[in-house]
Amino acid sequence: MTGSCANPAEKAWLERLFATASPTDGIEAALERARERTRQPDTHRHWRQWFAPLACLEGCWLDGVVTVANGHTPLGSALLRLQQALRQWQECPPAAVPDEVSELQVHRRWLLAMAEWGACFIPEAIGLTRAHLSLGGGLFALGRQRDAAAPREALANLFRHWRPSASERRRMASGIRLYRRCTLSWCRSWLAAGGTVAQVKALLRHKAKYGKGYHRHIQLDGRSLDDWLEEIASGNGAALLQALLDSPYLNRKCPDHSLLLRAMDFGGPMFGVFSEAERRLLRRWIARPQEDESLPAGETDPLPAPPPTAEEVASPRTMSNARLYHHLLNPELRSHAIPAARRLVRRVLARSRHHRDYYPWSPVRFRHDIDRRYRQAQAQNSAPWPWLSAEACRWGIEQLAPAILVDGCWLQRSALLSRFQPEIGTTLQRIYRDELGNGAVARHHGNVYRRLLNQAGIELPVFTSPEFIRHPGFVPAAFDLPAYLLAIDAVAEDFLPELLGLNLAIELSGLGEVYQRLAATLEAHGFDATIVRLHQSIDNLAGGHAALARDCIIAYLRRFEPGGQAAVEAQWRRVRHGWQSLRTASRAFARQLILGWAWRFGVAEWIGRPWG
Repeated sequence: MTGSCANPAEKAWLERLFATASPTDGIEAALERARERTRQPDTHRHWRQWFAPLACLEGCWLDGVVTVANGHTPLGSALLRLQQALRQWQECPPAAVPDEVSELQVHRRWLLAMAEWGACFIPEAIGLTRAHLSLGGGLFALGRQRDAAAPREALANLFRHWRPSASERRRMASGIRLYRRCTLSWCRSWLAAGGTVAQVKALLRHKAKYGKGYHRHIQLDGRSLDDWLEEIASGNGAALLQALLDSPYLNRKCPDHSLLLRAMDFGGPMFGVFSEAERRLLRRWIARPQEDESLPAGETDPLPAPPPTAEEVASPRTMSNARLYHHLLNPELRSHAIPAARRLVRRVLARSRHHRDYYPWSPVRFRHDIDRRYRQAQAQNSAPWPWLSAEACRWGIEQLAPAILVDGCWLQRSALLSRFQPEIGTTLQRIYRDELGNGAVARHHGNVYRRLLNQAGIELPVFTSPEFIRHPGFVPAAFDLPAYLLAIDAVAEDFLPELLGLNLAIELSGLGEVYQRLAATLEAHGFDATIVRLHQSIDNLAGGHAALARDCIIAYLRRFEPGGQAAVEAQWRRVRHGWQSLRTASRAFARQLILGWAWRFGVAEWIGRPWG
């Protein structure tokens, strides 16, 4: 995962970006000019290289808008469908990082900040998407042939579920203005960098770093070529280009006869230094050195400077798991809980490092181990199962609410991860989308559980409210596991292998005879057991979530094989810590659940009723 934990200064910076975005004219003409220029293969290749640091972030402003706090609502479901439609339309080029002095650095920064803070800027994110689609994808989609009908329909569907207020419409308009402003800025920067003269300067500047020291005997306009290379390497290339044009090394009437180009032929002193595409660029410049490099009309002010990368904000030294749950669920409070989240994750993992069945990493053995565990879970039908009363079931349903209402929360940042580690992130994003119902409100796992709560006559405060964590009906440890799941998601960039192990443990926990007997017990009392049956189905090891979680670990560890077995083993141990952490984080809750049942409903609830 990339980026940093939520930084309140970045949120304030985004607010300033949207507030200061002014209307921009000339964007359509600038885009058309960029399209015309990139129809030439060499120029299109140069554009792809120049724009790569941003191209991989297309649509990332939607990556963080769908969370477990809003995914159960019609708007959240519509946003999830829009996010998916936009991702399927785009081409997802490999991730690239801009040079430290690149003019794209600040733009990359705000895009990544939106991926982190999107849940706080939903109207603005919708505005960005609306502008993006109205411009046909802008610079992101130059040369793209696929039609944008699917994301446009998803956007139209969103407005059927969302009726923005006057304030939200203003915020959406600011998103439109910012996108158009940035697109014009990108066009102007690209056209400046993509012109023939600019490309030649950039080419010679790059070659100068490796050519200095070999040309001190070659004179150009009274100076050694090494001196010229030193000058252009520092950023001043106009004088060198003019000196070359005035020299006998170039033949403007017949560029192929230029001494400069002939020196690049086989046997020449610069053979192999310039590629064929680079030679074509030089040939084009020699023929037309005064090509019109004027920029399109329209002005864009520089974006406000981003804040420095800051340390995590201060938070209370101690924060209860219930309070941490509340803070991490609410985007406005989340950044203040990051240090506490990190402390909780480290504490749980530190207690999860003892593995009685640890074995050295082997993909084959790992697969066999998962299959063995599945067979053992299936064989548990011979073990006795207490036949709980309806009241005991109802009490248990209430206790599980804090965890199941945030089902999938440990994968909330998988959309952003998929941009930088697609072989892992895309699979995790698929699991996350399933937990949220794939854009269907009725299939959202939290909503399935809400129907069970209603059927059981259990009334709870809204799960994002302070009243929810103060509900007197919950046992003290009811928030232990969900707080840990939310916490490891919040700091996932530092605990990715542990997250993968935890994800596998969660997906495997839904398989086996225990869940079948639990479903049968609920149904015997007339309760809807869909939430249990649902996990039995989609968590399957044939091709469901458990299989996907297993394959994610194999793909992740494969990346470390070039570093040797020691590097792989170090990551494998961390995966195992995460795997074990599910049991560690839920141990106190399981104990309180059993004791609570025994205290409330008597020992007879466990030993005096029929056993399965």
